[in-house]
Amino acid sequence: MKTSKPEKISDLLPSYLRLFSLDTPLAHARLIRAWSAVVGPVVTQHTTNIYIQGDNLHVHLNSPALRHRLLYQRTALLNRLNQAARQQVIKGIIVH
Repeated sequence: MKTSKPEKISDLLPSYLRLFSLDTPLAHARLIRAWSAVVGPVVTQHTTNIYIQGDNLHVHLNSPALRHRLLYQRTALLNRLNQAARQQVIKGIIVH
């Protein structure tokens, strides 16, 4: 009978996530969960829908003023959200 050395779960988990194609959905969930922390409570309160389609994050807001403000902050938001997801998940933000 072959014995192998014990391995840490933290070392094995990333390869299993990739094997079963779960790493991308997990990164999407991390990014969407980080939205509130990145943009703050005011923007979160006015966010009506948020989802990822392809390489873009789609954000629906019910405030035209906040929509305009986020258009100017897209690059900074993009970087902060990708950092929160621990990998580059999105390449653009579309504000509706």
